[in-house]
Amino acid sequence: MVHNLDVKLKRNKYKRSSTGYRGITEKANGKFLARLCIGNGKLATIGTFDTAIQAALAYDQAAIFKTLF
Repeated sequence: MVHNLDVKLKRNKYKRSSTGYRGITEKANGKFLARLCIGNGKLATIGTFDTAIQAALAYDQAAIFKTLF
């Protein structure tokens, strides 16, 4: 899936997160960690990214994939 980063995001920022994106946290080294809840309180780590927007896009793709299966 290819995303055009020049297009304004159609979703609102997540207000309960310091990064503004659901499932994204900033690590001490300045990288962003994306994690998704997969049920029973378990978290699946999607990966670490240089920017919050890259992490948010990866989170979106993982969440869509999760709902398909």
